[in-house]
Amino acid sequence: MRFLAYYIEDNGFFQNQTVNFGGSDYYYFKKKDEYKLEVTRKPNKYFIPNFYGPDILTNVSAIAGANGTGKTSLLVDIIECISGTRRSSGILILEKNNTIYYFQGNKDPDTKFSNNKRWEIEPIEFTIEELTENIGSVYYSPHLDHREGVPGFDVSLDKLLYDDLEEERDTTRFTNSLNPMKLHQTNNFTRQLAYINSDISNELYKSFRLPKPLKRLKISFSVRQNFYTDSGYRELKSFDNFPSAFSEILDKILTKIEYERANRRGSQFSIAAQKERMKHYILWSILSVIVAVGERENSYLNEGRMPSDFEKSIKDLSAIETFFYFINEHWYIPPGKVKNKNSKLTPGPIPKKETTDLIKRIFDVIDRLQAKNEYQTSEFDWNNKCIYPNIEDAKDLQQLEAAFREKLKKYYQPAFISREYSTDVSPFIHFEWFDRTPSSGENAILNLFSRLLTIKQKIELLKNKHFILFLDEADAGFHPQWKKKYIDILTKISPLLFEKADCTFQIIFTTHDPFSLSDILNYNIIYLDQKKGTGVKEICTLLSEEERPTNSFAANISELLSNSFFIQEGLIGDFSQNKIKEAIDWLNNKKDKDLEKARYIETLIWNIGEPIVKNKLGEMYDEKMHQNVQVRIIESQIEALELQKRDIINSKQT
Repeated sequence: MRFLAYYIEDNGFFQNQTVNFGGSDYYYFKKKDEYKLEVTRKPNKYFIPNFYGPDILTNVSAIAGANGTGKTSLLVDIIECISGTRRSSGILILEKNNTIYYFQGNKDPDTKFSNNKRWEIEPIEFTIEELTENIGSVYYSPHLDHREGVPGFDVSLDKLLYDDLEEERDTTRFTNSLNPMKLHQTNNFTRQLAYINSDISNELYKSFRLPKPLKRLKISFSVRQNFYTDSGYRELKSFDNFPSAFSEILDKILTKIEYERANRRGSQFSIAAQKERMKHYILWSILSVIVAVGERENSYLNEGRMPSDFEKSIKDLSAIETFFYFINEHWYIPPGKVKNKNSKLTPGPIPKKETTDLIKRIFDVIDRLQAKNEYQTSEFDWNNKCIYPNIEDAKDLQQLEAAFREKLKKYYQPAFISREYSTDVSPFIHFEWFDRTPSSGENAILNLFSRLLTIKQKIELLKNKHFILFLDEADAGFHPQWKKKYIDILTKISPLLFEKADCTFQIIFTTHDPFSLSDILNYNIIYLDQKKGTGVKEICTLLSEEERPTNSFAANISELLSNSFFIQEGLIGDFSQNKIKEAIDWLNNKKDKDLEKARYIETLIWNIGEPIVKNKLGEMYDEKMHQNVQVRIIESQIEALELQKRDIINSKQT
């Protein structure tokens, strides 16, 4: 499937505009009345099918324009139309198996359509059908725009920052090491680490010299806020929704932790004591996550069960042993069943294997951490609740914690067999770079693909047959050398995100950068500008055929830049342009021959890189000051050319 064109009636920025994204035909909408659209088309003689890669990637299109021309607004308008949430409907034209479809938004399960306006389509000299299947959207932006989330899969910085900091309200910060932005930073690295460890990261590392954690990572642990009071842990009996039968044994676990900490023999500062406190703290952390999930609804308030003799069974067990007893022996009565002594019990909703594997692996890592003495614990830090394991151990912990959270988020599903109920569980293990911190550009590209990876599984579960991946200036922060690789790497990596979803997809990205546009067929580029509308209002519009640049694909970057669409009034910066104008004004003033100013102008001329401008200013300087600056400039250029000539000769001889 391929998204070909889009019509906007009026969204406050665009009015009665048709946008073509590249296909075998150009489409044009004409509004006949309040609810009728006439659609015509003409062939695109330059169209190349399947140009950008495998069959599942059906097209790559770009939206280009200066700041304020409506690039993001156009993306959001299309996304909202796809989701069916727009009040004033747009309409999409798509192609699938040589059949043309129109699409007016995904169907809502509760109402026929969730957007208000329904167009009647009148095609001229071709046939068109209404698409009845849903389309998926994925939106990524690296910018903090303080905008509300968009429908579909939103992995923009705004949305992820909101989600990460929402967790902060439920997280106790025992030290300043986990402030709100630190929490976002560690969650972001967790996403990056998941991508680095994935089987789709190899292609990115082949193309870019990106950092990998070298020897060790910093790992910290957090406790949910609702589990903690100033005096210590909160009694589980005081919670509203957590199963009452489970609360009793978990309270005993916490009591055992406090007892073991208070009655430990030997120095409280010894290595063994610090490691034991760390294990207790991690146990406390995991319990807080389990309780926080259990508090969301009261589905198991009375259904939870423990063996009747559990108190006798745990009497001589340690806190950690008691926790494992709870995980293995907790049960529940399925909702709706009669609760009596003969009721059939079902294994409890807290995942046994994943919880056990995670805790045992964490404890194993702690046991192997080294320290010279109780004051030189370079591999763990009890005061800040941190450990510094090697990279392989850290990878294992990241994968085990992800598996634990994935299982735990299905805590309520057995109680609601008739409907989907799955809530994400925020990380409680926080990973950070330790040996080396990535640059802003390295972070930019890791963020792009690591955030897309977070919705890979959701894409596969959604079962939509087509997705549109919207990338809003995702190349921001890239070095020019990386910008040259941007489209190539997108076409290689993005199919790996969709290949198991049994769907097709396409990419629409926004940019101001000519490097990216030089990889896009010109008919796949939408050039936006801003023009005066009614009154003082500025409206966004598409450039006409006469106004838009004529070349893009494989075009020279200098030629692209020289087009007035990208750069107006020359290719040098305004600051240097003003300095050159200052020099010209002084050189044209034959009366002003101040020697200090003359030395400044001569030095400025030597710093100019453009040879024609440099020679001309040298000539003007010589004429005014009766010097030989121009000759010396030419001599330096000859010397540079001789060196270049010598290098060429030497390279051929070797």
